[in-house]
Amino acid sequence: MAGYFLDSSAIGKFYHAEVGSPAIEALVSEPGVLYVSRLAVEVPSAFAGKVRAGQLAAAHYAFLYSRFRLDLRRKLFRIVAMNAGHFREAEHLIGA
Repeated sequence: MAGYFLDSSAIGKFYHAEVGSPAIEALVSEPGVLYVSRLAVEVPSAFAGKVRAGQLAAAHYAFLYSRFRLDLRRKLFRIVAMNAGHFREAEHLIGA
């Protein structure tokens, strides 16, 4: 069973169609664990940014926000705590 760590950008693609959405939808539909950090709270902020940019209606923001919160409650994503070591490893992996 595979496990994937999704950042806020990837999670947003699951809720709002954009480049990369089909790949994320495929991951979500596979058996396995989807990990997210506590920083996933940024997802509603990204939705709000789309409203301000005119890419998303305010009513649709409310729907997406509710759906995201429901998915967290039903444990679609497993929230993991991140520490300084995780961030250093992430920087190493991305070549920073």
